Amino acid sequence: VARVQERELREIDRALETNLAILALDASDHEALEALERLHAAKGDHRELLGIYRRKLERSREPRARSDIQFKIGQLYEDVIGDDDQAVATYAQVLEQDGDDLRALRDLDRSLERNQRGAELAEILVRELALVEPGPTSREGPAWVELKYRLGRIREAEVGDVAGAIENYQEILEVEPAHDRARAALERRLDDGQHRLAAAGILEPI
Repeated sequence: VARVQERELREIDRALETNLAILALDASDHEALEALERLHAAKGDHRELLGIYRRKLERSREPRARSDIQFKIGQLYEDVIGDDDQAVATYAQVLEQDGDDLRALRDLDRSLERNQRGAELAEILVRELALVEPGPTSREGPAWVELKYRLGRIREAEVGDVAGAIENYQEILEVEPAHDRARAALERRLDDGQHRLAAAGILEPI
């Protein structure tokens, strides 16, 4: 009946009622949960959709399936509800299950940068870098360089770790000597009495 109401009669509200009644009788009915997810998404009932995702998460035991649901929850918070704190918490839960989940790291990267949470972002960038292969012959080389530069910039401007930033810029220039932004960042430190010698020592051989 619920399928006919949804797909043939296009009676969304009645299909919702029917599927909710099915779940009241059997909370584990997979087909009813899937239908409610589709119906609430179609209506734009985002809070109700969030509740369905949470019910599916409670029932799921397989790690990959749980992660997929958590990504949906995180994206709903981030893109629709506009609650970045909840989005960050949700993506962090994915990492609790799999600390090397690059998608979760990138989603956290995006959310933390948008909210200017520099110290936390620096930690995520370090974890991303551990999963990306450096080097001029690596396909991931350009991504590694960009992550390394962002980490240096955040350490320098937001975390107050200038020495750590200089180390990042040095590592970039060892791989890509012509990297203009890393060179410029070091050149700015030539007027910094505390870090002048370190910056000059890196720039001099280049």
